[in-house]
Amino acid sequence: MCIRSLTMKKLILLLLCFTVSALTARAAFEDIVNYFDNLNDADTTFPVPAKVFNDVESAFGPRLQVSVGGVYDWHRGIDIDGGSVGDPVGVYDVVAAADGEFYDFRTTSRGGYIVILRHSFSQPQTYNGQNLNYYYTWYLHLADDGVGGTFTDDSSDIINNNNWVAVTDNNGPATVIPMGTKLGLLGDTGTPSGGGTYAPHLHFELRVGSNASLDFQLKNLQTTQWGFDPHVNPMLLFEPYTYGPGANAYELEVAVDGTVEALEDVTVAVDVTNDDMPVFDKVEVVIRDKETQTEQTSHTLGLNEREGFDASTNENLDIRDTSVPYVDPESFLSSATEWGTTIVLPKEWLFAYDQRHEAVITVTDIWGNQEQEIVGLLPEPRSWAALAGAFVLIFAPFLRYKR
Repeated sequence: MCIRSLTMKKLILLLLCFTVSALTARAAFEDIVNYFDNLNDADTTFPVPAKVFNDVESAFGPRLQVSVGGVYDWHRGIDIDGGSVGDPVGVYDVVAAADGEFYDFRTTSRGGYIVILRHSFSQPQTYNGQNLNYYYTWYLHLADDGVGGTFTDDSSDIINNNNWVAVTDNNGPATVIPMGTKLGLLGDTGTPSGGGTYAPHLHFELRVGSNASLDFQLKNLQTTQWGFDPHVNPMLLFEPYTYGPGANAYELEVAVDGTVEALEDVTVAVDVTNDDMPVFDKVEVVIRDKETQTEQTSHTLGLNEREGFDASTNENLDIRDTSVPYVDPESFLSSATEWGTTIVLPKEWLFAYDQRHEAVITVTDIWGNQEQEIVGLLPEPRSWAALAGAFVLIFAPFLRYKR
C-alpha cells in the first residue's frame, strides 16, 4: 500500500509539473526557435545527403500513418523516403545532422536499429522551467548489414564494428561526431504497430533538453523527470530562407461545405506552395462579433508546444478531439506538388454563431511567419427549420422517452 501511495504521489507531482510548466513554456520556446533560426547552412546538414526536402514523406504532427492503413496518429519526427516495401536497403548513407557526440546505440521492436547523438547549445536555453544544455537527434530504422553489425565495415564508418564509446558519467569523454559523419545506412528495421514491414526510410527526430520521451518519463517515475515532451519539429534544424522566394509562404482557402441550412463544418485548407517545406506549426481560430470586433471564443492548435492537444500521455495525443477545431491530415506522398493539411471547424463548435460573426484564422509556421484569413459565418440568417434540425442532430443522443 505504501509503495502504491508513493507511486501515485510521484505521478500526481509529475502531472502537476506538466501543467505548471506549460504556463511558462511559450516565451522560452521562442528563444529555442530563435536559436535554431540563427543556425546557418554551415551548421547543419540533411541527414540523408542523397535526398532532398521533397523526400520528406511524413511530416511532424498529426498524420495518416500509411504503414498501418492510414490510421490517425501524432508523428514525433519526420520520415525521409528511401523506397517502397521490398526495395533494397542500405542504398543511402545516413549522416550526423550537426556536430555532436555519440550518446547511444540501441535496438527496439518498433524503431529497429537506432543511433542517438547529443549536441550542445552554444549557450544554455530555458524551457518549461528547466535549464537546457543539449539537444538530441535520433536516427531510426537503420539497415542491418548482416555481418554482426548494423553498419558497413569500412574506414569511413565511425561505428568500427559497433565499438561505440557510450556517454555515461563514469566513462570519460564522449566520442566526438562531426557534422556529416556517416552513422549508418538507411533501412527498414523495426515493425509497425499494426504489424507488417516498414518501407525503407529514415525516421529522424529532434529532442530539446531531455533525451527521455514523455512516455518513458511516465513509465519510469523513479528517474529524474524533466516534465515535458522534448520532441519538436526537426525542420527547425534547416535554414528556411535559402529555398527561393515564397518557398515557405502559405495559401489559405476557407470554404463552407454544403448549404448554410445544413450547418456544415468549415474546412480550412493550409497549403505551403512548396512541398519541400512541411513547416506548419500553429493555427488560431477566433470567432468575433463583426460590429464590435469583440472576441466570442477561440481555439488554438500548436504542434511544437502541443497547444489544443491532450499531451498528458502519448496515447491521449494520438486521439483526435473533433468537438473543437482539429487537424484532418492529408496523405503526403511523393507525387505531391505542395505540402498541405486541413483544419476543421466542427459545426457543433460554430452552432452559437451566425451572420453577425466572423472567423479570424491565423496560420503560423515553425519560424513565426504568419498568414491570416477572415471569413464571414453563415451569410444568410438561419431558418427555424434549420435550427430545429440542428437541435435534434446535437441533442438527440441525450434525449430519453418515458412510457
